[in-house]
Amino acid sequence: MLFNVRGITGDDVNDLLDIDIKCFDYAWTPAEWSQICKTHAIAVGTYFGTPVGFGVCLRIGTDVELRKVAVKAPYRRRNLGRKLYNACVRFAIENHCTRMFAVVPESLIYPGSECIGSWLRKLGFRAQKPFIKDCFRMYGQSEDGVKFSQLLDRNSA
Repeated sequence: MLFNVRGITGDDVNDLLDIDIKCFDYAWTPAEWSQICKTHAIAVGTYFGTPVGFGVCLRIGTDVELRKVAVKAPYRRRNLGRKLYNACVRFAIENHCTRMFAVVPESLIYPGSECIGSWLRKLGFRAQKPFIKDCFRMYGQSEDGVKFSQLLDRNSA
């Protein structure tokens, strides 16, 4: 497969919104995407030039939050998610950040779900305690968040 990872362009926003809707129960709204495009680093994964995935991260001091990594279902399990994650790591290192973290809903860390927890652990993240109380609002209910983090060095990317 011919995958490429590049930065976002003005033509990508509608494609990224579509990918977000297809990959997440709670996708960002067009207004949220508009703001995120101004404040976050975004890597776009393409297949023969068509966006099929994205990675979004935000620098916070010397940390980088991995906000979302999404790949459309037909293109998963082909290392595109890892390539998008690596683009976020490169962004962090280029900006002299020392740690990357992600906060995910508790329901997504257990087997039987789209187990983001196991994917993060494969990348070198470790779960932090305690859980963050009522961090997410899903299906009309509050859900705790789990923070995963990893230290970065120049060899991480």
